[in-house]
Amino acid sequence: MRIQHGATSIQVKYIGVQPRGGWHPMHLTRRRNPMNKKIQITWHIEDVIYRGKERGINLTEEEAIDILDTLKDNHDSTIGINWDVIDDVTDFRLDAP
Repeated sequence: MRIQHGATSIQVKYIGVQPRGGWHPMHLTRRRNPMNKKIQITWHIEDVIYRGKERGINLTEEEAIDILDTLKDNHDSTIGINWDVIDDVTDFRLDAP
């Protein structure tokens, strides 16, 4: 099953019988792999473009890639990358010459 939130989607696997009223994210279960010792959070250019549209900004794919590159190269690991940081970097990159 895919859960869609804006331009972001994740693949999930449910275990058990569907509860009355349908599935809710609290019903998610995950099988742990003891060999997996890392995680990866992925931001896609569609996330950046979608966020821009929410703010009334029409971004090209090239601008979204530039924003993602700036995020990758300059993010603060104590804050991470979130919508507020994406907004700030978008504003910065669009104002930059």
